[in-house]
Amino acid sequence: MGARTAVLIGVVAGAHFAVTLALGVLAFATQGDFDRPAPPSLSHRALSAVIAGLEFPAVWAVRRLDPERLRGFGPAAVVDSLLWGIGLVFLARGVPWRHEPRG
Repeated sequence: MGARTAVLIGVVAGAHFAVTLALGVLAFATQGDFDRPAPPSLSHRALSAVIAGLEFPAVWAVRRLDPERLRGFGPAAVVDSLLWGIGLVFLARGVPWRHEPRG
């Protein structure tokens, strides 16, 4: 793995982490009043579903292992973003972006 690949993985992982964090803040903001419980809004449910997909697999493991305290949540979020960065970069490298006519 070269330096360009490592930088690209870092950029993709950073973007993944930032998007996940921003959507988490939006989900918290759309949660509603704490003093008057109500069913979650459509926007909160949609944001939560997207975040659940972005948190796969590392954060899911932390939530399953320690659902009460969520110890290790921060490092798991970083590892999760790195895994997504590695996966997306190598997936994109393996996909042919130009159509080569067969001879």
